[in-house]
Amino acid sequence: MVTGLVEYPCPLLAEFNSDFLRVPKECLISSMQDHQKCFALADKDGNLLPKFILISNIASTSPPIVIHGNQLVMNARLADAAFYFDKDQQQSLESRVEQLKTVTYLKKLGSLHDKTIRIQKLAAYIAAQINADQKTTERAAYLCKADLLTSMVYEFPELQGVMGCYYAMHDQEADSVAIAIQEHYQPRFATDALPNSAAGICIALADRIDSLVGMFGIGNIPTGEKDPYALRRQALAVLRIIIEKQLDLDLTVIFKQALSNYSVSLTDTTQDLLAFCFERLKSWYLSGDVSAKTFAAVLAKNPTKPLDFHRRLNAVTEFQKLSAADGLAAANKRVQNLLEKTAGFKQDADPEINSNLFAAEAEKALYVAIQAQEKKIAPLLKNADYTGILQSLSTLQTPVDNFFTNVMVMVEDIVLRDNRLNLLQRLRNLFLQVADVSLL
Repeated sequence: MVTGLVEYPCPLLAEFNSDFLRVPKECLISSMQDHQKCFALADKDGNLLPKFILISNIASTSPPIVIHGNQLVMNARLADAAFYFDKDQQQSLESRVEQLKTVTYLKKLGSLHDKTIRIQKLAAYIAAQINADQKTTERAAYLCKADLLTSMVYEFPELQGVMGCYYAMHDQEADSVAIAIQEHYQPRFATDALPNSAAGICIALADRIDSLVGMFGIGNIPTGEKDPYALRRQALAVLRIIIEKQLDLDLTVIFKQALSNYSVSLTDTTQDLLAFCFERLKSWYLSGDVSAKTFAAVLAKNPTKPLDFHRRLNAVTEFQKLSAADGLAAANKRVQNLLEKTAGFKQDADPEINSNLFAAEAEKALYVAIQAQEKKIAPLLKNADYTGILQSLSTLQTPVDNFFTNVMVMVEDIVLRDNRLNLLQRLRNLFLQVADVSLL
C-alpha cells in the first residue's frame, strides 16, 4: 500500500477522535488505509482503536509536529465518513429501491431496478431448488443494490454490500437479510471467501448469472484478453459456489430461467454460456493437479451440473491411481476405434447380445463379468458414487485382457462380428456412465 511512496520510511503513532468509533470500522479503515495511506490498529479482540500509524519519508527532528499535522487531516477525513454515515441513515434502504430506476445498469439491459427485480426472481427460484428460505432470500435480493445510492458507497465504492448490511440492521431488517446483502458480493476475487448463508448464496448466484445471461444475450462476449465486464471472474464465482457449497444445480435450467426474467428480447446463448463456464472451470482445475486428459474425459459427457462434473472428475482422478487404469483406458480406446471404423456397424445405447454365438471361453467370461458389473453399479450410479463405480469396473481388467488375447473380433462372419462388437459396446457403455476413459 505504501511501498514506493517513501524512500526512508519512519513509522509514527498518531491518534484520532474516539467519537468516530461509532462509524463502522470498515469505513474508518478504508479512510485510513486506502485514502490516507496509514495503518489502522486494533486490539487483540479485533476492535478498532482510535490510533493509526503514519509513515514519514524522513526522520523528523520534530515528530510531534508531523503527528499533529496528520491527526488534523485524519480527523477531517473521518469527519466526512461520519457525516456520510449519519446522512445515509436518515433514509431507509427500502425507500432507495425505487430510485434505482433512475440508474442505468446497461443501455440494452435496463436500469438497476430492473436488474434488482430479475435478481429477486432468480434468487427465489434458486432458493426453492436448494431449500433455502424464500422469504429471506426475496427480501435481501430486493434490497441488495439499494446501498449503491448511499453517500458512503458513492465515496467508498469498495464498501458496497458492507454498508448495505449496516443500513439494513439500522432499518431493523432481519439479521439474515442484512448478512445476505453483504455476502452476495462474495467472492470478490478468485481466492476470496464464499457466502455462507443460504440467502447470500442464492443472491450471489442470481446476480452473476443474470449478468452472464444478459451480457451474452446482447453479444458482449469476452474475446482474447478483453473482458471489460469481468464475466470470466463472474463465471468462476458461480462455479465455485455451486461446487464448494455442494449444490445440485443444472446450469442449463438456471440460464433458461434467468433468460425468461428479461423483459427485453435477448438471444438464447445457453450453449455458448455452458462452454464458456466449463472453459473457466478447465483453467481452474488445470492450475491444480488435474491433467488436461482427465478433464477432457469427463467433459466428453457434455455436463451441465458443475457439482456432478466435480464428482466425476474426482472419481477419474482416483481411478488413474489404480494399476488397472492404463490397461482399461487402452482397451476402451481400442474398442472405440473398432466401433467407429467398422463399416456398416450401428452403435446402440443398449446393444443386444446372443450368448449362443459365443465360440470362446474368453468372450463368455467377459459377458458374465459385464452382466455382474451392470447389476453391481446400478445402485452406485443412482447415488452418484462414481468413485465406487470405477473401482468396481477396474476388476474387469483380467476378462478384458483375456478377450483381446484369445478372441478375434473382426471375423468374416458379420453376425458373429457384430455380436462381439455389441459385447464390446456393452463394456464401453459401463465406463461411459462415468466418463470417456478412452481419452486418458
